[in-house]
Amino acid sequence: MKEVYLSPKVKTIAGSAFRNDRMLEHIILRSGLTEIAEYMFSGCCMLTELVIPAAVTAITKYAFENCKGMKRYYFLPVLPPKLSGATVFNGIPDDCKIYVPKGSLEAYQTADSWRNYASYMVEMEGDVL
Repeated sequence: MKEVYLSPKVKTIAGSAFRNDRMLEHIILRSGLTEIAEYMFSGCCMLTELVIPAAVTAITKYAFENCKGMKRYYFLPVLPPKLSGATVFNGIPDDCKIYVPKGSLEAYQTADSWRNYASYMVEMEGDVL
């Protein structure tokens, strides 16, 4: 599948749900989602951009591992979601950017496990969508 549109009522998605989906190019994660489960997007090499809803409070191991085509992550939570270690972004491309809400850059760059990706982070200017 190339595109996935989730219902706004979706609060959880099983771990590995899209793991190694080499066709997935676009997915819209809805505002009800609270967790990015382990291996959820691992190996999704065609994804280039992903918006993480403001309600997300946790991201588990290897969630974005080897997303080789990823150019931009847009994190909408003002407070950094809890990462379950330094494996969440294993294999992050050198030119990838992690956009965080205006005023939250320091919080993300100094949070546990997030500090490993501080050099990828950029503060957003205005709204993403």
